[in-house]
Amino acid sequence: MKYNEVMSHRISWKKKSAFTLAEVLITLGIIGVVAALTVPAIITKYKKVVTIAKLKKTYSILNQIAMHSIDDNWISDLSSLDFNAEAVENYFKTYWQPYFKDSIVISENGYQLYGTSRPFSGLNGSAGSIGILTSYSEGRIYFTTSDGTGYCLMLLTYVNDGDNTVIQFNSKPSVFVDINGTKKPNTFGKDVFIFDFYENTVKPRGADQNMETLNNNCSLNATGSGEYCTAKIMKDGWEINYW
Repeated sequence: MKYNEVMSHRISWKKKSAFTLAEVLITLGIIGVVAALTVPAIITKYKKVVTIAKLKKTYSILNQIAMHSIDDNWISDLSSLDFNAEAVENYFKTYWQPYFKDSIVISENGYQLYGTSRPFSGLNGSAGSIGILTSYSEGRIYFTTSDGTGYCLMLLTYVNDGDNTVIQFNSKPSVFVDINGTKKPNTFGKDVFIFDFYENTVKPRGADQNMETLNNNCSLNATGSGEYCTAKIMKDGWEINYW
């Protein structure tokens, strides 16, 4: 083969081996479509894994509080106590604060941290109804731990004695846990979860409900406030399957 023919063959091969602009654009387009379809699913899965890990940690902490407080003669039925600001503060500082390994910061006005007095919305988009603040006279304490988790302890209940509405200690204290603090979405079932204390035992809100009730509550429909999502997650084997 002559020299000119050899060179012509090599040049022709090089031209054929290169990608055209159209081929590059098509390839990038395919990659973009695949990424658009898969990346959101990967992000959602990651968020669920992180949520479950934080929720398990919180549940463990609350169980430890209940366990240690039993050993220290924790008062299981607060409704037997006279309700006043001093009693609330003493209860919190005796039976809660010492059992957190992380340092805690008590916020006098939690609503200032969130920018609104009722920051927790329902899973179905319903407006929040829980006031976030620290008011011993109202039986509420909002505090955060060093890992950024927010806790709102609710100790009061309103009882109508026929003539007046009386504030007294709730026999079942509740704690609203915001696993990422003031960061959004601040929504029940996504980053806000509720636990109740029953005779020195902590349970997720809705633990005594059947699965039909849990599914209806933990959904995006009109009944889906999301307040029972903690119980649903645990009964589903620590899985999130509603978002």
